[in-house]
Amino acid sequence: MADEGGIDTILEWPTLSEETQLLSDEMRSFLRSNPVAYAGHRIIANFVQVSDYDETTEHNEVPFLNWWFFSIALTGYWLLRRFLHVLGRNTTPSGFNGHIFVMNSDRHDKRYTLTAVSERLRDQDYDVLLLCSPEAQSYRERWEDRGLSTTSFVELLGAIPLRRWLSLFGTTIRLIRGLRGRDPDSFAAASKTLVFNFVFLEAVKSESLLQTTNQPTIHTYAPMGYVLDVTDFDRVFSYQHGIMYGQESETGNQEYRRGYPFFAPINYLTWGEPWHNKFQYSTPPDTELHPTGTPWHEFLNQYKTDSDREHDVVFLSSAGRQTVEGEEAFERFVRRLIDVCEQRNWQLGIKLHPKETGDWYAERGWAEYVLSSDSAIQDVLSNSRVAITTGSSTLVESMLLGTPICKWFDQKSPIERKEDLELVFDIRPETIESTIEDALETAASDPDVASVLNYKGVTDQIMEIVTRTDGEKPDG
Repeated sequence: MADEGGIDTILEWPTLSEETQLLSDEMRSFLRSNPVAYAGHRIIANFVQVSDYDETTEHNEVPFLNWWFFSIALTGYWLLRRFLHVLGRNTTPSGFNGHIFVMNSDRHDKRYTLTAVSERLRDQDYDVLLLCSPEAQSYRERWEDRGLSTTSFVELLGAIPLRRWLSLFGTTIRLIRGLRGRDPDSFAAASKTLVFNFVFLEAVKSESLLQTTNQPTIHTYAPMGYVLDVTDFDRVFSYQHGIMYGQESETGNQEYRRGYPFFAPINYLTWGEPWHNKFQYSTPPDTELHPTGTPWHEFLNQYKTDSDREHDVVFLSSAGRQTVEGEEAFERFVRRLIDVCEQRNWQLGIKLHPKETGDWYAERGWAEYVLSSDSAIQDVLSNSRVAITTGSSTLVESMLLGTPICKWFDQKSPIERKEDLELVFDIRPETIESTIEDALETAASDPDVASVLNYKGVTDQIMEIVTRTDGEKPDG
């Protein structure tokens, strides 16, 4: 067990066995030829790690996904959508071969990046379609008001004809048998119902797109199996999100949860070349890594506010506590932080992780410190003299905004290997007071992070990369 102050306790991810972590060439070849099966493989890997599946993208969005009757319920819903489609009351694309952006999150950083690129493509007369998940549905109207076309899998569902729908059951069974035959021990540990449901759902998504598109270029933060199944690998662009753990670390298996297809040579748009070694643990050798940076970081670097720094300290909370020991260590850290801030009369604010509700803090009598969920991260960081993170991409965001940040983790990222970054401080439970004092004495400043991040001219660089597969620019 790690010491009680260590971040390895807070973000403890049980590691896979060597045989599972270093997958056989046979499994890699199988998944490359049958990418829809990756949905089942992710579930199997998650069960081997934590006996759960709650960290997948789908679990909060699709009803009945953990029940045996899921495929029956989905078939009933497909019949309704098919009926509406035949009546002409549900319009779907036909042979769409432009740029599809998978909008599977309501997080501002992801929305900003994908809409920035999609609007630039649209302005240059490329066809653009936003494929919206349930989590992003509330933004569809405003995207359409900005001239962007949108759709959802619910709307595409009716495009699948009866014969193809029935064939999806056979496809699902075949793919599951393939997974079981190549890794029987791991398969035995997983929920067979979940494996079937996830593979079936992935097959449905794939068929929906196959019926309505024709080799589109796809932009996404999570290149799931259905994305890889409907177009060529070189037409898939995955945008970096998060610090990137890498398989050399104890937390490396989180890449399964993020959805990175370690078997498929797709395109990755990274934060800069120093981050490429992190991808080498999760991607095949022929993967294309493009150090374009992200429009979100470019925006943050240019963001200015006239507001006074309202808080002395802002704590950027974490949702990644996986064990009882991790929960206890996290609570001790927060309790110590609150005690220190009260003793020193430092104004403290707590910014929740997007996956948190605030209940955890309320149960401990700390609700008064929790900031409104409507508070944008750039405003929170800009209005604070010092930020503290226990393991988050907000480390990068704080640096770009010029706010000193104290980090309680070691993920061997390019930022942590860079020793001359004035705004970054290491913090431990026993050094909370002294570290915050040092950080408060460091005035907020313009960042000097060009050596670890590419954050200038980003959208232009991305445009150059993502339009290569389109040949000549389409006629306006």
